[in-house]
Amino acid sequence: MKGDNASMDLRLDRTKRNIIAALLITSSLTAIEVTIVGVAMPKIAERLGGFHLISWVFAIYLLTMAVSAPIWGKLTDTLGRKFTAVAGISIFVASSALCGFSVNMEMLILFRFLQGIGAGAIQPASFAIVADVFPFEQRAKVQGLLTTVWAVAGLFGPLLGGVLVDYLHWRWIFFVNVPFGIISIWLIGRHFAETMNRRKARVDYGGAITFSLGISLLLLALLSFEGEEGTGAWAEALGGFAPALMGAAAVAILALFLYLQSRHPEPIMPLRLFRIPEVTISIGAAFLINTILIGLQAYVPIWTQKVLGFGATAAGLTLIPQCVGWPLGANICGRAVPAFGTRKVILTGLVLIVIGSAGMAAITRETALWILVLNVLVMGIGFGLAATALTVVLQSSVGKEFRGIAGSLNSLMRTMGKTIGAAVLGAVMFRYTGADPSGGSIPAPLMEAGLHAVFVCFAILSVLSLLLALWFPKRPAEQPGH
Repeated sequence: MKGDNASMDLRLDRTKRNIIAALLITSSLTAIEVTIVGVAMPKIAERLGGFHLISWVFAIYLLTMAVSAPIWGKLTDTLGRKFTAVAGISIFVASSALCGFSVNMEMLILFRFLQGIGAGAIQPASFAIVADVFPFEQRAKVQGLLTTVWAVAGLFGPLLGGVLVDYLHWRWIFFVNVPFGIISIWLIGRHFAETMNRRKARVDYGGAITFSLGISLLLLALLSFEGEEGTGAWAEALGGFAPALMGAAAVAILALFLYLQSRHPEPIMPLRLFRIPEVTISIGAAFLINTILIGLQAYVPIWTQKVLGFGATAAGLTLIPQCVGWPLGANICGRAVPAFGTRKVILTGLVLIVIGSAGMAAITRETALWILVLNVLVMGIGFGLAATALTVVLQSSVGKEFRGIAGSLNSLMRTMGKTIGAAVLGAVMFRYTGADPSGGSIPAPLMEAGLHAVFVCFAILSVLSLLLALWFPKRPAEQPGH
């Protein structure tokens, strides 16, 4: 009997490893898809034409991924984790293949639209599966692996894209998703045993429509203000007030969405979740640190090139400490959460982000490069600690029936943080340089002043995130029955 128990433990361990492998595969595919396309776009535009539509190839994927996530989250909680995961991955795989067969830019944008919808299911489904399969003591380790995937995608995406374009064909940046997606579907179907029963639910059509329209308009308005995603030209065609008008319409529609959520018996975003302090604080802190993250990834290389005078290779290397620090922080988090609790780990991570951000705000052109690299490393460790522990808190603070929507909220706020962060920090740069932050001919003193202002914003946002996290209740994140 003892041998049977040992065999059962081994089988369960193998089952969990297979589930982790499936989630890592799907998370890496959706994360890397954001960056891998960038390297191939010149070749794609050359072959398919429609160079003026390039920005929509990027924007439509991020937009539909963000908008569809809460809807998928609701389906995860009603129709089950396995159904949602398999459906989302299947849509992602099928649309990836269709992207590879595109014959013009309009067709590619349409299939990227579908690809984003499929990708939107993966975060809430993975979030719920981890919470269902792994006990509280193991979640931090597993979640650390998943968050690390997103952290390093920005580094390896362009490299993989370059290899595929140079040695195979640009279509393979999409075709490569197909075999890995099929493997992931098989692993989930074979090894994940559903622990919740499907239940009938009244479909919140009004909520789905108003949320999708409101968030879409809001993100488009932000991208138009920013101008870096290429929506600026489209907005200019509608008039100089287009971003403001879209923003005002988005606010009105989202207000209607909140009203409908308060009235519907089965809302796609139950407002009572926001009465849970851990939920509100977790997604608020996630929003703030992702605002800092997008700024770090965008503006540190510019500082290295335009202020310090190094080449593009050195500029790229300055981000490697973040990609090293994040997995290190996530690994420490997995060991520290069971011993010290999530609150202390989150605060420790945020303190490191504050220290690194303050260091960035203090640098000048005379500052040694190793100090810049050290600041980036400290922030990377802080991101790994805080982002992982915040996700664990969110997973453990809601019941099983709300884990899908909680995961979608986490995904949505990360996307919103990056989008709003890019727009706001870009506006700060513009205030000093009077030009696009890529800054071809901007005088070095203006560039230094603009980037210094951006780094000061890092410090302010990091302090705000730390102050917000201090409101976490001093009680275990794992609540009875969760």
